[in-house]
Amino acid sequence: EKREENLIGPGLLHLDLRAEDLKNVDGLFGKKSSIEDSSSILKNVHDWWDKSDPFYEISNADKEVVARSEVVMNDLNPSFKSVVVPMKKLCGCNPYAPIYLTFYDWEESGKHRVLGRIRTNVDCILHANMESSATATTKKKKNNKKNKNKNKVEPFDRLQVDGKDYGKVYVMKAWVEKSRAVLNIQKTARGYQASSKYQRFRGSVVVLQSMHRMKAAAKMAASMQEKERLARLAEEERQRSSTMLIQKMYRGHKACSQYGKWRHGAIALQSLCRMASAKSELQHLKEEEQERQLKDGAAVMIQKAIRGSSDRKRYKNALSLAVGLQRLARSVQAKCKLEALRSEKEEKKERGAILIQKTYRGHVAMSEFDHSRSACVTLELWWRAVAAKKCLSKLKVDKARCEKENSAAKCIQRAVRFDQANMRLSEKREENL
Repeated sequence: EKREENLIGPGLLHLDLRAEDLKNVDGLFGKKSSIEDSSSILKNVHDWWDKSDPFYEISNADKEVVARSEVVMNDLNPSFKSVVVPMKKLCGCNPYAPIYLTFYDWEESGKHRVLGRIRTNVDCILHANMESSATATTKKKKNNKKNKNKNKVEPFDRLQVDGKDYGKVYVMKAWVEKSRAVLNIQKTARGYQASSKYQRFRGSVVVLQSMHRMKAAAKMAASMQEKERLARLAEEERQRSSTMLIQKMYRGHKACSQYGKWRHGAIALQSLCRMASAKSELQHLKEEEQERQLKDGAAVMIQKAIRGSSDRKRYKNALSLAVGLQRLARSVQAKCKLEALRSEKEEKKERGAILIQKTYRGHVAMSEFDHSRSACVTLELWWRAVAAKKCLSKLKVDKARCEKENSAAKCIQRAVRFDQANMRLSEKREENL
């Protein structure tokens, strides 16, 4: 009966997969296939912690690729986006036909590495989706710590290469979007089956409902009695806690008032002691400041006179040195300018001589080139005439041979085109049917 209900007509399969603990073939800690790959990773430090870049392909029983997912970069637990596959190409609308899910590691060179392969069919994928959704709903309802480990979603299948496991695959969502005609037919068939089952099991369901309601009423009565008992205990506890709270607040208020009186008296004594000590220190500082000002006045006058005379001597020496340096710098600049003018004059003379020599040599070379060019032209004319005669004789022979070959080729082409037209017409008729 399950197989009859899951018969699938033409439509689209929507598939949403998630993988965990995939094989790592990238980076310093990945399983590389050669020593050269690991040496290239050691040179590039930023590639040490790279991970695999997984994607998967869906192929039919003939191992023809029907769909391909997007690439999830640098992730060993990827969640792929939904993939849409036409049922006709995938399994010929047969949910029990074998299909293949092949997982790869994406490489920029185009040589993708195989991470694992699963052989399954559309019916198994749809049942795996139903089981994962059922476990997810039970997980939401039961929030107790004891049941958390019991309600984990089991993986759909495991990736295997040479008999070894290289990861787990989960079916997150999977459904078939069907055409309207198929949906109407399936709807009527399922409605008829449901009505027959309903009439068959209606009596047993009524009996089960009555028994369940009796048990539920007994549980409800027991829960109501338990709630009343807990409410009485809570009221007694609340009254006891309120009396203790009043006593605590009164004792705290009494202790705070006594502490405030003691604190005020201590602060008054501290302020009087600090005021007396501050006055004595201020008087002592004033006396020291007056003595220091008398000593510093005479010393400042003497220092001012000595520093003024020394500064004037330094200024005169610096002025004489600066004037001498300026005189030397200006004489050096004048000499450099004179030498530059002389070198420019000599360069102009050399350029004029070079220009005269260049024009004379160009005239001689042009006369020699014209003489040799006329000789080459006469030789080329004679040689091209001889080659044209040989080519004309070959073309006449080829023309006779091509006329014979064209007649045979046209007959073959006509037959091939007629066969191709018949094949296209038969394909269009099959598609229309």
